[in-house]
Amino acid sequence: LQDHAGKIISLAWSLDGSYIFSGSDDMMICIWYVQMMVTGHSGVINLVAWLPGGMHITSCSEDMTIQIWDSETGLPVGKPVQHHVGKVNVVAWSYKGLYSTSSTSDRTVNDWSADKGEQIRELLQDHMGKVTSVC
Repeated sequence: LQDHAGKIISLAWSLDGSYIFSGSDDMMICIWYVQMMVTGHSGVINLVAWLPGGMHITSCSEDMTIQIWDSETGLPVGKPVQHHVGKVNVVAWSYKGLYSTSSTSDRTVNDWSADKGEQIRELLQDHMGKVTSVC
């Protein structure tokens, strides 16, 4: 399977929902087979990203939660992290995936432990608007 070398400009689903077609500025169309679809958030999902190691995926949502998913089964791993009081915009993971940093529309940036889903510390509260990126 070849990935795009450029920025993806457009996506389209097949009528039966089993394929996604993507068009890119690399002048290629890729066809992706969809093996499963996962549901679990009650709000818009702002980010989906692989955790280091590739066995799990994380998502964050406007429902104020962060969830870790098993990448093979699509089942949740543990309970959702629910310590935010605003829409979760982004999550970034430490090198080994033991800790993450999340930012929200409540203008905070927080660290939390991946294994317990507990907040370690609140890093920042001084932003004038929502925080949309961390790394």
